Amino acid sequence: MESFILYNEDPSLKIPDCLFKGTKTLQLMAMARVQLPTLPSSLQFLEKLQTLCLDNCGWVDIALIGELKMLKVLSLIGSNIVRLPREIGHLTRLQLLDLTNNPTLEIIPPNVLSCLTQLEDLYMENSFLQWGVEGLDSPRNNASLAELKDLPCLSTLYLHITDPMILPKDFFSKKLERFNILIGEGWEWSSKRETSTIMKLKISASIQSEEGIQLLLKRTEDLHLDGLEGVKSVSYELDGQGFPSLKHLHIQNSLEIRYIVDSTMLSPIVAFPFLVSLSLDNLNKLEKICNGQPVAESFSKLRILKVKSCPMLKNLFSLHMERGLLQLEEIAAEESGGEADEDDAIKLTQLRTLTLEYLPQFTSVSSKSNAASKSQTRPEPLITDVRSNEIASDTGLGTPMTLFNKKIEFPNLEDLKLSSIEVEKIWQDQPGELSCWFVRLTSLIVEGCRNLKYLFTTSMVESLAQLKRLELCDCVRMEEIIIKKGLGEEENVRGVMLPKLEFLKLKGLPNLTRFCTGHLIQCCCLQKLWIEDCPALKTFISNSLSTDAVANNQFEETNSTLFDEKVAFSNIEELRIIGMDNLNMIWHTELHSDSFCKLKDLWVQQGNKLLNIFPPNILRRFQNLELLAVHYCASLEEVFDLRSLMNEKESHVVHYVRNLQKLKKVWNTNPHGILSFQNLHSVFARKCPSLKSLFPASIALGLPQLEQLELRSCGVEEIVAEEERPGEAPKFVFPKTSSFILWGLRKLKSFYPGRHTSEWPVLKKIEVYRCKEVPVFDLEQDQLGMEVQQPLFSIEKVIPNLEELSLNVKDAVKVCQGQFSADLFHKVRVLKLRCFGVASAEFAFGILHRFQNMEKLVVTLGYFKELFPCQLVDEEEHTLSRIRWLALVNLPYLEKIWNQDLRVDQLLQNLETLEVMFCGSLINLAPSASSFGNLTALHVRDCKALKYLVTSSTARSLVQLSVMSIRECEMVTEIVASNGDEAGNEIIFSKLESLKLDCLVSLTSFCSVDFTFRFPCLTEVIVTYCPKMETFSLGILSTPKLQKVWQSEVDDKGHWKGDLNITIQQLHI
Repeated sequence: MESFILYNEDPSLKIPDCLFKGTKTLQLMAMARVQLPTLPSSLQFLEKLQTLCLDNCGWVDIALIGELKMLKVLSLIGSNIVRLPREIGHLTRLQLLDLTNNPTLEIIPPNVLSCLTQLEDLYMENSFLQWGVEGLDSPRNNASLAELKDLPCLSTLYLHITDPMILPKDFFSKKLERFNILIGEGWEWSSKRETSTIMKLKISASIQSEEGIQLLLKRTEDLHLDGLEGVKSVSYELDGQGFPSLKHLHIQNSLEIRYIVDSTMLSPIVAFPFLVSLSLDNLNKLEKICNGQPVAESFSKLRILKVKSCPMLKNLFSLHMERGLLQLEEIAAEESGGEADEDDAIKLTQLRTLTLEYLPQFTSVSSKSNAASKSQTRPEPLITDVRSNEIASDTGLGTPMTLFNKKIEFPNLEDLKLSSIEVEKIWQDQPGELSCWFVRLTSLIVEGCRNLKYLFTTSMVESLAQLKRLELCDCVRMEEIIIKKGLGEEENVRGVMLPKLEFLKLKGLPNLTRFCTGHLIQCCCLQKLWIEDCPALKTFISNSLSTDAVANNQFEETNSTLFDEKVAFSNIEELRIIGMDNLNMIWHTELHSDSFCKLKDLWVQQGNKLLNIFPPNILRRFQNLELLAVHYCASLEEVFDLRSLMNEKESHVVHYVRNLQKLKKVWNTNPHGILSFQNLHSVFARKCPSLKSLFPASIALGLPQLEQLELRSCGVEEIVAEEERPGEAPKFVFPKTSSFILWGLRKLKSFYPGRHTSEWPVLKKIEVYRCKEVPVFDLEQDQLGMEVQQPLFSIEKVIPNLEELSLNVKDAVKVCQGQFSADLFHKVRVLKLRCFGVASAEFAFGILHRFQNMEKLVVTLGYFKELFPCQLVDEEEHTLSRIRWLALVNLPYLEKIWNQDLRVDQLLQNLETLEVMFCGSLINLAPSASSFGNLTALHVRDCKALKYLVTSSTARSLVQLSVMSIRECEMVTEIVASNGDEAGNEIIFSKLESLKLDCLVSLTSFCSVDFTFRFPCLTEVIVTYCPKMETFSLGILSTPKLQKVWQSEVDDKGHWKGDLNITIQQLHI
């Protein structure tokens, strides 16, 4: 056997120590995801092994690898090793060493790497950072960069040097053929690699000029520069040869750069001949990308140009650069000033994407054309303002500036995004040949352009035959999307067409009164239409009105429906209507022949004047409806108006209703088979206090596809209304219902008011809470053996398939006392116990042994002081060992989860998530010596008596923790408290990625003792309202991947001062 490959998914896998004794001819071994403390001792017998891959393994001791003297390739990717064994230095034939994704690696002993004299490839991506310094460390505890200079064969190098000052002189040599080198703090490794030579530099001027750096700059293909000092012209001062190999250039955070290329210098040369992408960010003094006329072939391969936060940049490019822009495919400009060019016509034939964002001074893509336009004769204005009865025209000496004009051509533009641009027009009203330059446009997004009153004229729309996506958001003066060609025309526009439009979004347009004027709008491919916060929009398309009609305010009276026969949307599948408080009706009684027939999803929210959703005579159109969600419609009294419906069978998949204060019925009459809802999948109703019942009986008897039923905070008295013509007891069968949730139905008395039976063969989740008037299960019987009140469910019929069960403790006790088979609850994985009486001083722990396969336990609304009893029997210990998720919520008297004498943590070794919320008396989460080796998520909220979260010994056990959040715990002064450890001891949160500290008014620091804390994977820290927190920790602190600290989870760009402690100190200044 020459190869042994093992890809493991079982964390409990054990490998016999003697496994490799008889495999001495083995040359390749690859093992992945194997979690063992040490390597099998028989590995030392593999005398011919040349390749060893131990990726994503959890080895603690790998010193045995040093015995494999023939080894040429060693891969330890993602194995979370802390120390590279000194024995690795014995591998003198090693050619490749891969330590990628080992952020926990803290120690590489001195003179180990220098012994690997045959090493060709060294990969240390997202790995070791603690390089020692020759001559300074005495004695030196870690490898120094100087050792890499002694590797004569090294040709591939991936590493991150956070401190540029420790770079040895002449560190980089000509032998490097492939490299990915990061120098300085704050850099992240990128998984996207288009080149084999990458450098990211955040260095001082003195280091920039170092010979080795200059050597690599000439060969680098992907270069990132941050905080350049003493450089005004990038190309001239950093590389006198014009960066002949560079393909991607990213420059950010420089206060001195004025030009990228300065062609006015003596002996100008070809600059960036192979550059594909150029990204410029936060260059406060950048005046021009190219100063003067560049040498031919400069920028000749440029395809992507991105500019952000360059306030002094007036022009992106000029006529001098035209030859170099023939390949340009994407332009993105954000938070900069000025215009795109300043001279004569430019043709950008390859440009596919153009993004202009947050450009307060940007007026046009061509400055001269607009200057000329101001001297031209003013044409007749094009917009009729129906609200003021005035002809809207531009004041001032000339016509409004247009963003696009004849001085710059985009014949192949496909994606255009404009955000917060202060222009009054995007295109000229009579675009002429200009319209031909946008014939390939497929996506148009316009946001926050507050001076726009309309988007296109009909002349321009005719050229947009390829447009698939149109989004208009937050344009506060927008009155109409498409306007007529010009005034003086007596007839309305006929047949406005956007033949390929698939998605249309109109949002935050407070003055929008209509989409267009005319007799018909056709969008035969439109699939999604979203209309949100357009309060003046009452009709989608309207006829033009006479002046008298406008003056007499007849517009509102005669156009009260959103969609009528003039709207042809034959393929629309999703419709969202949100924040339309003035809308009276969605659909007119007469619609275009096939409009809305394919509608699947309908969302209606905040339509406070709507009385119903569906008028009766158009219901036949909605046979494909799958989802109906209706929220916050204050006047709505019914969803379906069935009164005039006769002899038509339809099927629907519906519905969500929420916050409908006046809703009395979903159906205003019992259809008795005239209307069926065979495809109904889900029903959700919330905060509908006037709703008395959900289904008429005839509908409830025919719901074969119903999967989810959820009612919350409604006035429902019965789920199914009693049959008007009672006969024998009905039998309700729900063959596909898997989830049944009732919350806060205080008036609910029954599922159905009369005698009935029900079957729920696939029900997996039952949650009934605050429905005191109705029993959930048939647990109570009178003396004659008859049920006192018909319950919602028969326990023996529904429990066998349940995976998630919610019980109040009274029902839970009866369940345990009942004579049920031992395996009745064997499928229950999630158990929620709530509604404990005030008299319950102890948690009824004995309940749990019934649920042998439970993985998640939620305990809420109890009044006991301690969760677990002082002693556990074997069955109870077995139950605890299976719990992976424990949630304790609203337990106001809980002081401790378990007693210190009871080592519950040893039984909870499989626990992965712990949530503790609203437990105001809780003193600690666990006794001081507790250990949670598999915990991945810890969430604590509003526990007012807590002073700290965990002790230092418990913190050391949290080796799998990836997410920690603490909120609204007003007494917490620190997260980790010492339990007698000496200062200086080390605590490593090996896998913690996210830390959230919110509203901790007493918090002073993460830990008040000067421990050494290491967070090798930490990328997110959110600190919100912690006014007393002046520093993070007192001791040594390592957060190699952290780049920002946020003060909010939304709308915060983050803060960073180079160090977590310093950043925390600056947050409140």
